[in-house]
Amino acid sequence: MALKPVGGKYEGVWINELKNGDISYYINYRDENGNPVKVQVGKKTATSDFTARDAYAKLIEIKYKLQHDQAPTIKSGRVAKIKLNTLWEAFLTYVKGNNKSWIEYKQNYNKHIGPVFGCRYASTWPPVRINTWPLEC
Repeated sequence: MALKPVGGKYEGVWINELKNGDISYYINYRDENGNPVKVQVGKKTATSDFTARDAYAKLIEIKYKLQHDQAPTIKSGRVAKIKLNTLWEAFLTYVKGNNKSWIEYKQNYNKHIGPVFGCRYASTWPPVRINTWPLEC
């Protein structure tokens, strides 16, 4: 679909209504060279409640940073993916100092969990699927 301006008091904020019912919010501003920039700053989904007010607040923040010679930072909605092995290493360093049976945890992970889930991203496995993983193998 096409971008539409929100209008009203939120000048510089645009919306894009997606086919699945989600709404993407974009802001429009001029960078330090005077070139127009249009950037997606958020998305309203069933789980996140991002509004035009939030997008406008982000626009004001970016304009403030540009006026004070700071680099504007726009964080994307994407989250860095973490593999289960990385989480395990962090957990193991904690357990070594706080639990006497950490060797048993390490052996169980290396024998059962690591070979199956170790190289997978932690965010791609919902809890329901983790509970039923022995049935899938």
